[in-house]
Amino acid sequence: MTEREDWMDDPDLAPTEEELAEAEALAHALARGTVKRELEDAFPEDAFATAGLVAFSHDGGALSEEKLGAIFETVLAEAKPKPVEAPAPWWKRWMIPIGFASAASVAVVLFAVLRGPSVPSGPVALPAPDDALLRAQAAAVAGEGRDALDSQMGSYRGAVLAALEDRYTR
Repeated sequence: MTEREDWMDDPDLAPTEEELAEAEALAHALARGTVKRELEDAFPEDAFATAGLVAFSHDGGALSEEKLGAIFETVLAEAKPKPVEAPAPWWKRWMIPIGFASAASVAVVLFAVLRGPSVPSGPVALPAPDDALLRAQAAAVAGEGRDALDSQMGSYRGAVLAALEDRYTR
């Protein structure tokens, strides 16, 4: 409480803000027996003990039914219980990862199907073997000229591989 020298000279002097806050805190303490949280800073250090002694000397600390009911209603209004949420069942905890995994696998499959290499439809037009390759094959079967067959097959394989590469790399 602030010390003012002039309060004894002029009893009609208006109280200061600090004095009003202390008076409100003291009134609440006398009425309820506790200090309001908002008024803890304004409450004088020894005032709570003094308030308790004054209240106890008046009625021996007993509370009337009306006062008990009012305090009970105030406590219930201030104490707001938080709703308790039940934990999620085990299968719901697994649904989210499984759902994400399923969506990801569908996305990968769709990407592969829609953006993957396109396979051309229809048969590949391969080059026909020329007469020299056919004569070299006939000579190799008869047991003569194996080197001529290897030479002709090398050029024919190159032509077949070039045709396949043209078809599947476009």
